[in-house]
Parts: sequence; C-alpha cells; structure tokens
Amino acid sequence: MDRSETLKRAPMFAALPASTLADIGRFFIQSTHQAGDYIFFEEDIAHRLYLVQTGEVKLIKHSAGGQAVILQVFGAGETFGGIASLVGQKYPATAQAQTDVTVLSVSGETFRQIVHRYPDIAFSIIRVMGTRMMETQEQVRQLVAERVERRLARMLLKLADQVGVPVDEGVRIDMPITRQDLAEMTGTTLETVSRTVSRWRRDGIVEAGREEITITHPHGLVLIAEDLEEDNS
Repeated sequence: MDRSETLKRAPMFAALPASTLADIGRFFIQSTHQAGDYIFFEEDIAHRLYLVQTGEVKLIKHSAGGQAVILQVFGAGETFGGIASLVGQKYPATAQAQTDVTVLSVSGETFRQIVHRYPDIAFSIIRVMGTRMMETQEQVRQLVAERVERRLARMLLKLADQVGVPVDEGVRIDMPITRQDLAEMTGTTLETVSRTVSRWRRDGIVEAGREEITITHPHGLVLIAEDLEEDNS
C-alpha cells in the first residue's frame, strides 16, 4: 500500500483529492516496529504525527500507582500523536506496537505547514478531536459506573468492530491479545478478567487461547454489554 492510499483511509485526510494526497504523502517517512517496541513515551516532547499503515498500536497511560491502562488501540488508517505535535506539547500517553506494525510519520513542523496549506484538514482535525474526546469521556464513565463484566463485553465488541474477521466459529479478534491486555483496557485486574473469560467460555460466548479471542455468541455478548436479559420466549 503506498502513502496516498494509507492517507486516504485516515479520517483526517479522507476528503482530500488524490493530487493533494500525493503531494502530502511525500512528506511522510515510513518505519517498521516489532510487536512490543515503543514508538514514543508519555511525557516525551511531541515532535511527530503518526499514521498506522499496517498492524495495531496501543496507547498506554500509567496511573500514579504504576498501573497500566490501555486507552485505545489504533489500526490501519488511524492517526496518533498528531494533536500534541501540532502545538509542541508532550505526548499524554505511551505508544507501543501491539503487533508488528508499519507506520508513516511526519514532523510536527511539517504537519503545521501542511495544515496551513490545506485548511480543510483543520476541520477534519476538529472532528477527530471531538470524537476521541467523547470516547475518552465514555471510557471514564464506564470505569466509574459500570460493572467489570459490562466493560469487558463492550471492549471485546469494540475490538471486534475494529479488527474482527468472520470465521466459522464466530468473529475472531484479528490481533494478539492477552488477558493482561484486556485488564489494562478495562481498568481491572488480571484475575478478574481470567475469571470472567473462563465463565464466558463455559457459557459458549467466547473461545479464548493464550493470545487470541473469538466471539462465538455475539448476541450473548451484546446482552451483557447492554445489561439486558435474554428473551427465551
């Protein structure tokens, strides 16, 4: 996939014509990272905008007590680190490769020049910021108000929507994911996640291996996520 095609998949750039994408694409540098590699760290001075070309990247925040929470997982066509780089702030969280990834990146200074040259991008940035702000607010609300089981069900459904692939058994989340990852995504403990996933396996809702999860009964997971009772009539 060339740079223009990757940019076209990003909401920030999707509305731009092909000629503009080709012009912008030449400023982006391609790099690869193995699963587990850190791309930048929380509190580093933000100097680049990143765009996922292939694979997945997770954004991690650490609490005062040192507990890691996965704030978001970015897949192909999604940007990260860009808002901070525009204004020269520090990165608010750590970015780590969840899988082997290829990313495109551009310096914050060059990105500011691109926005100045193509003002339509500014409106797209506002939309992206608004969407992510609402997602963060919803995540905080869930951490405060919802049972762990609901949070975990919602997270699995979100991942299935982002990177799920249909298989004979149901929908497989197409990236390596451990129970520890799920604990960090939902702000709970490894023991709680393991206990919940084991119960769901017995109930036929999921199949889970060491680093993989398949949702075998999506409707059942939706009922848990929405705190609804199954209609057996």
